[in-house]
Amino acid sequence: METIVIITIAYICAVSTVGLVAAVVVLRDVAASKRMRQFVAPTVVTVADPVPVAAKEEKTPEPAAPAEDKPEADVNFSTDKLTLEEKYLKLDGDQRAYYDEIVRYAMAVEGHKRYKSAGYEEYKVGKIVRIRIKNDVIVCELMIPNFDLKNYVNDNKIDLRQSAIVIKVVDEASLNAVKGCMDIALGEIEKEREYKKEQAKIRRRERRAAKSAVSETEEAASETDEATAEAAATVASETDNE
Repeated sequence: METIVIITIAYICAVSTVGLVAAVVVLRDVAASKRMRQFVAPTVVTVADPVPVAAKEEKTPEPAAPAEDKPEADVNFSTDKLTLEEKYLKLDGDQRAYYDEIVRYAMAVEGHKRYKSAGYEEYKVGKIVRIRIKNDVIVCELMIPNFDLKNYVNDNKIDLRQSAIVIKVVDEASLNAVKGCMDIALGEIEKEREYKKEQAKIRRRERRAAKSAVSETEEAASETDEATAEAAATVASETDNE
């Protein structure tokens, strides 16, 4: 009897335990389901009405102001672009006569050399005159040598450059000044020629004198050698006789 009671109590406890476990499991599942519903619940996002963005105004480029018409600069065709012949043709009658007279005077110089380019005409014996035409005016450049100055510069080894004399030929007086300067230049050139000739003569005399001195020295040495040889021969002959 006691055994049946114990078994009954044990059975009741077992059933109670199983029921309790089942109840716990059910409660756990319910709680889990509730939590899942909370997490999965859709989130409603409220979007504010979009604020209309003001459209950018397209600025129409303003038309460029028309360029002001500037007056064209006056074109100045310089007479330097012309050749010597063209400049000569532009001279008046008197100027052409002055030009021709200078050319004739220069060409009359013996041994002259003529050089002509598009810009000037030049006559040289050394350098007599260079003729240009600038702004419808004849311009003469003359190099007048100075013989004494040149020798001084050469002897003292000085670096010196002589400038040309410039004369504008506008009348008879300036024309005569050009011709007078040409005469002075030719006189200095002739003086230098004479000096060079005289120096050449002096050098030739010095060379002849030096050559003559060498010859005399050689002759004297030869005579001395002969006298020495004769004296030696005489001494040898006397020795043999003894």
